[in-house]
Amino acid sequence: MIDTLAPWAYRCGSAQRADVEQLVRGLALVISAGSLFALIDLCGLTPDDAIAGLVTTARQMAAAAVADTPMRPATD
Repeated sequence: MIDTLAPWAYRCGSAQRADVEQLVRGLALVISAGSLFALIDLCGLTPDDAIAGLVTTARQMAAAAVADTPMRPATD
């Protein structure tokens, strides 16, 4: 799991485990060499623009997942 997501994933609990795993898989697709090369080669973006686009997409995906996932009460 992506370490940055660990606190959120812990707060989600086991009931939302599938949502957490789906977000991790989705982010793996966005944050990959294949995605970067597709934006550069197929879409004609500069490397900097491609990276910026991937960062924006990753942030949007994470924000949407966090907003849509109910949290269990903190135990600490």
